[in-house]
Amino acid sequence: MEYPKTGGGAPTACPVKEKPTFGYVQKLMDCVESESSKQKSRKKQKASSPIPPQLSSCYSRVAKEDVVQVKV
Repeated sequence: MEYPKTGGGAPTACPVKEKPTFGYVQKLMDCVESESSKQKSRKKQKASSPIPPQLSSCYSRVAKEDVVQVKV
């Protein structure tokens, strides 16, 4: 029951609020833990996979002296 001043102090019924349970926090933490364990396994998998050669390795390099001679 409430007795608001705007109603001249007449009693009004209001719903009883439940206390917060914060159950969503535990669900959120469970999601974070599962994702972090997935992330660790992804990192291990990525580390064990072979690294491809650099794209520039398929081109032949020109000696610096040759480039300087052409410029001069």
